[in-house]
Parts: sequence; C-alpha cells; structure tokens
Amino acid sequence: MANPANRTSENILKEGVLRHKNTSVALARWKLRYVVFKTMSSGRFQLMIYKEHPPSPSNEIKEIPIEDFGGIEPNLKLDSEKNAFAIISTNFTDCFSAETPEMMQDWVRTLQKYLGKELVLNITIPHKQNMLKSGRAQLRIRNTGFTITTCDSPPRCQGTWLIIHIRKFGGSDAFRFETGSKCPSGEFRYTISTDDNARVKALFNDLSQHKPIFTDDVVGRRMTLERRIRRENRMTSPAPHPH
Repeated sequence: MANPANRTSENILKEGVLRHKNTSVALARWKLRYVVFKTMSSGRFQLMIYKEHPPSPSNEIKEIPIEDFGGIEPNLKLDSEKNAFAIISTNFTDCFSAETPEMMQDWVRTLQKYLGKELVLNITIPHKQNMLKSGRAQLRIRNTGFTITTCDSPPRCQGTWLIIHIRKFGGSDAFRFETGSKCPSGEFRYTISTDDNARVKALFNDLSQHKPIFTDDVVGRRMTLERRIRRENRMTSPAPHPH
C-alpha cells in the first residue's frame, strides 16, 4: 500500500477512476483504471496509471511521459465511448473516459492548467517532410512550443518542437519553420499550409519573444511574471554615464 506521507509530499493534483485504452496495443479494450496526476518534490509532473485503488508500485501499469507531452484532445469520438479525451505524447496516444461530462471537463482543465493550454489550427502538409506525412493535420500551439498531429481519432503525434529550437519562421504563400542544430530531431526546414499564415507567424513571433499566448495556465503565469520582472529591472537600472 502507498505510504500516505509520500503521497502528501508528492502533491496530488488530480486522481480518480477512469476508463483507459492504450491505443498502441492492437485490439486493446477499455478498462477501469485508477489515474493519478501529481507533482514530485523536484517539481516534475507525473501521470500514473494503476490497475486499481489504492495506487502502489505493485499495481502500477504505466507512466505517461510528461516530457513528451504533445496535447490533449477533449470530447474524443472513439468506440462510442462517452466523455472521452486523449492525452497525446510523442510516441503514444492514451485515451480515457469519465463517468460524466463534468468529470471529463475537470480532468481536461486540470491537465491543461499544469501542462499547458493549446490553440488548435487545421493545416495541410503539402508533401512528406522528415517525420511529417502529407495531408490534413492539426497544429497545436502552446506557450512553450507546438505539436503537429494527425486528424485521426484519436490524434497521433507527428512531431513536437520547443520554440527555442526554431531558428527561422515565416512565409506568405505558405508557413515555413526551420529547426536549429540543438533540436532533438535535427536541422530541417518544414512547410505547412494554413488558412491564416499571418496569424500563425504572429503567434510564433510572440512565443519567440517569451510572450505567452495563454496567461491563465501555469507556464503562462510564470512567463508573465518573468516579463514583468525584466521590465521592472530595466526601469530601475541606472542610466549609463556618458563618456
């Protein structure tokens, strides 16, 4: 049985019974699981799936790697399952369903608050590029970066990038972005088609200047505070003396 003291120190953000389907397993079925979303003493978030309550190492099934987080798909349509949502990671998409719409919405709100809200835009990938497949797709923009997913149900990640790894971006006839040498997936130039390239360029420009597009999630609040501190420091810094 899990140690209550350890659970307190881990700071449980959300927990409860959900139905879960691991879409990476062929012919997987929906099964009742106990899910725990928490922050560790190191500040790292952790999302764990257990066979049942109470959570313990002996009935642990899976940890969803938050470092590979690529977005959340609410109101998922899959297998006629009600109140379903998906958590998208780099290599997997895990699907969950709650007992009521309110419970599903509460899980989505909590996860987005801590892992990041996202703006989802429909795009087209004109031809195969590195890991991106040609065809319809979705661009999911968060405060720290963006993910491109398929339009499947559930969506699957095609690529995730931090804004700090983007060397160039822009374009008029199409939107292009170029990854730098420090990007885990390597240097590459991508081209996507959007309904509003100017809007996407403006969003990328804000993020490249550390300006959040969402100010009501944890990352956005931190970015807003950091911008205010930098602005106040500039205002209070003494003017340079003329030589």
